Amino acid sequence: MPHPQQLSPDDISLALTESSYPALLLDLLKTSEKYFGVRWRHFPHTINYTWIAAGLSDLSEGARVLEIGAGANPLPFYLADRGVTVDTVDNSDVPRRLPPDESWNEWGFLDYGLLHPSITSYNLSVTDFEPGEKYDAIYSVSVLSHMPSPLRKAMLKRCRDWLKPGCRLMKAIDLIPNTDWLWNKGGSNETPEQHGTFQTVEGELNSLGFAISESRTQRNVRKSRTDLHFLTANT
Repeated sequence: MPHPQQLSPDDISLALTESSYPALLLDLLKTSEKYFGVRWRHFPHTINYTWIAAGLSDLSEGARVLEIGAGANPLPFYLADRGVTVDTVDNSDVPRRLPPDESWNEWGFLDYGLLHPSITSYNLSVTDFEPGEKYDAIYSVSVLSHMPSPLRKAMLKRCRDWLKPGCRLMKAIDLIPNTDWLWNKGGSNETPEQHGTFQTVEGELNSLGFAISESRTQRNVRKSRTDLHFLTANT
């Protein structure tokens, strides 16, 4: 019987029809089933995950990557299977263990290192994390919007310090529908004005010396409570 917390065959067919990267999406679905035994649940991640995978497709074997707020998703495995060394950081107190039970979804803490030797996972806040080496890329999916603005600013500063020169930061960001405001679901008690917009994040990145190379919004996303924004910045 299909697992109740995963994309349905109809969801997958629709996502493949609409995807800008259908071959990558198929690879990610296969990776998820290989390591988790299930696909992921949240339909918008058919867009988010493939955007990250496409943006990191030029990384060479031996590159180092950090995912912030990794939860339980196929990207660390996808990258590690291609020779990339991956660190994941997530401070969730909800453990994800295999095999998936009926509560399984993309959120929580998974120790990826138990399943792949090229991944090391840390169950702590990004503000308490201290990497041993600098990274060729840092990314997050649906994480930045949930951070209170002081934590977001501290995180971006740390990312700037942790990246090698000429390397990239990729952020898939949730927005309040039909606005530029960051979607603040459960992240803090800030008002939208206090929490900011994606333009606010761009300004914070520029002030740290990043150069924005991609910034675009996707509206009216199927089966999503949010709009999606895709932001890439380079050191």
